[in-house]
Amino acid sequence: MFATNSFRLRWFAFALLAIAASCAAATSLANDMTFPGAQWEEASPHSQSLDAKKLAVAVDYLKQHAGRDGVRELVIVRNGRMVWKGEDVD
Repeated sequence: MFATNSFRLRWFAFALLAIAASCAAATSLANDMTFPGAQWEEASPHSQSLDAKKLAVAVDYLKQHAGRDGVRELVIVRNGRMVWKGEDVD
């Protein structure tokens, strides 16, 4: 059996983050999207139509249930802008 509990948990956490991101109102138009050059443009969750409280809950859940690195290397991007990054992200 290839799917371990750790693997399932990580996929569940990923799905939870995806749901939190997709629950936000889709008010941004496609021309609002940007693509990174040498650096990611950073933006607040709110400016990208994300609920910052729901995003924090999802990240906290992942932090408690993820492996050794948890969310330290996690990056969350919305509309081509980084809305959350872990403490070990360059």
